[in-house]
Amino acid sequence: MRTPALVCLACVVALPAAERQFTYTHTSAVLAPGQKEVEIWTTEQGGREGRSFRRVDTRFELEIGVAPETQVAVYMNHRRTSVNGVSTSAFEGLSLEYKRRLSDPVADGLGSALYLEGTVNASETELEAKAIVDWQRGAWTAAANATVEFEWTEEPNANATGARTVEEQEVKLSLAAGRALGDGWSLGFEIENRNPIVNGTWESSTLWAGPAVHLSNPHLWGTLTVMPQITNLGGKAPEQQRELNDHSRIEARLILGMHF
Repeated sequence: MRTPALVCLACVVALPAAERQFTYTHTSAVLAPGQKEVEIWTTEQGGREGRSFRRVDTRFELEIGVAPETQVAVYMNHRRTSVNGVSTSAFEGLSLEYKRRLSDPVADGLGSALYLEGTVNASETELEAKAIVDWQRGAWTAAANATVEFEWTEEPNANATGARTVEEQEVKLSLAAGRALGDGWSLGFEIENRNPIVNGTWESSTLWAGPAVHLSNPHLWGTLTVMPQITNLGGKAPEQQRELNDHSRIEARLILGMHF
């Protein structure tokens, strides 16, 4: 049973918008009912085997607190890719998000949440399910996520007329920890393991890690994570130190938010 003091403290923590202290790892925080937040995501990848490669994914997101412990969001997605100097740009469809907090890291000792996201565009359908746990003590915050993604892509069939559906899954495990350092900023570290499976074949198991910096004021905030690929732990070609056919050498993600 929550004591009155803990309930009050949890309310104080929940009043600000659910700022992202990390960019690859979610915490259980959600917007209070009626709160709204606009976020702009920019994720840049660079460097692949045997070719000049750069990709920039941009997401424009509107989050809304719709009920106690519950928020929803809508995203617009865009991608720009440059390979050996040839650039392409495409709208990557719309995404819908549902996030439900099950427990509070301050009032309950351990926070938890469930997260669902669906994306639809002209040739792809994606579904993402995520389990979130987080912990908060004083200036320290830690979080862990387990994510499963499903993707169905319509591609031309080389052996017949029409198109074929390529089914992919990806299992991700993410860990993050950070410390608030005062004056609206914090410093942290994120680790992520990614395991893509294409038509039943385990492709790779890449490990990524890097620092995260978060800055905020009463109305605006921003978080930047830089994550180089550390190694490839397994899959079809575990002898490769890094997987650079379908993954890049380094990624960086910046999220800017404004709450109102």
